[in-house]
Amino acid sequence: MEQKSLQIAIDSDHLKTLKSYESLFNDVINKKFQCASNLKSAMDSAKVFRTMLSSQIELSVWKDDLTSHGGLAVEGKDKIKGGPIGKIVVTGGGQFSHSQIIQVVKEERKVLDKQTGSIQLKAEILNILEYVVSGSSGIKTVAIPALSSGIFGFPLNLCVGIIVDTIMNFSGYQRSKILKEIHLVSNEEPTVAAFKRSCEEFLGKNISAAPSLASITLNNVKLQIIEGFIEKQQVDVIVNCVPDQYSFPAGRISKTILDQVGTELEKDFFKKLCERSNIQELVVTTGFNLSCQYVYHLVWPSYYDLLLPEWHKKILKHAVMKCLEKAYQQNMNSLSFPALGIGTISTPKEETIHIMLQEVLRFSRDYPSKKLHVNFVIFPNDKELSKARYIIDSLG
Repeated sequence: MEQKSLQIAIDSDHLKTLKSYESLFNDVINKKFQCASNLKSAMDSAKVFRTMLSSQIELSVWKDDLTSHGGLAVEGKDKIKGGPIGKIVVTGGGQFSHSQIIQVVKEERKVLDKQTGSIQLKAEILNILEYVVSGSSGIKTVAIPALSSGIFGFPLNLCVGIIVDTIMNFSGYQRSKILKEIHLVSNEEPTVAAFKRSCEEFLGKNISAAPSLASITLNNVKLQIIEGFIEKQQVDVIVNCVPDQYSFPAGRISKTILDQVGTELEKDFFKKLCERSNIQELVVTTGFNLSCQYVYHLVWPSYYDLLLPEWHKKILKHAVMKCLEKAYQQNMNSLSFPALGIGTISTPKEETIHIMLQEVLRFSRDYPSKKLHVNFVIFPNDKELSKARYIIDSLG
């Protein structure tokens, strides 16, 4: 059957009133019209908490509408015909912003006692996580609401506590090389606050994003200089520099990435390198257990030390543009560069940032419709590179 949707605009006062009775309103709409309702304001979604689990998977809390949040969504459903209670049924995303929807099968409107409800909720979350880390799921992000609360009547604080505790103590994350993020999502303020409190209680303080030393927006490209470590970047793509003879341990950046990931990434690099007979300037591998989707490996030419400094600049410019254009071709949204060339081809640090900035500026002009977030990542306390932020400030 074809799925249809209807949008009805209401003023903010009526929206606020309906929001206060949202669970009841959704229940009435479902019973009367056999369809799902979604109350949503025009405000953007907000991430109110984030932290890293020991498995290097990000856990975050979002104030947002689950139906449009993106990724893989989880929802509780009344007993589906043929579906055992507490088990999951996976469907396509339909008209929603998800690749898949996991539906948790629950008894119709049955309010359980705390002990039974707690056991069942923990089993449901474990079933979800087992599916997410399975090799067949291909899931990078999963969005989970406060299952069992709302129309199922389970106490909110107990509900979110069980969810967070189960996620924190799940031991199977290492089975997935793809999963990067778990989002706890609700568009109701009390639920968002409860999720945040529970995360802080179990996992400690919120980890804020790395502060920007300088930033500028060029058409649809946002460029930032931030302090941090390239292997810790939580973006779609990170850029690696591979020195002469393709020796990962010989380069500062490549060795750091190798130490973080292990030999799997290095093996994948050599496999991709050997798939083509001609010399490649850019080799793309998956991110494995890094917090990125891909790693772009820049392969410096073996004869760089025989070239004049002017050619070093040309090599650097070409390398930056190659990465940006590859991100465009793969429809990536975010990319982090280290300070390229300061070791291998001995480009002065401030000049490196200037050249990289000019190439990002040129890319923003050549591809004005492309939205891309670009980070230049410099080591903490690198005073010489930190001065490069004034180059961006002068353009702001």
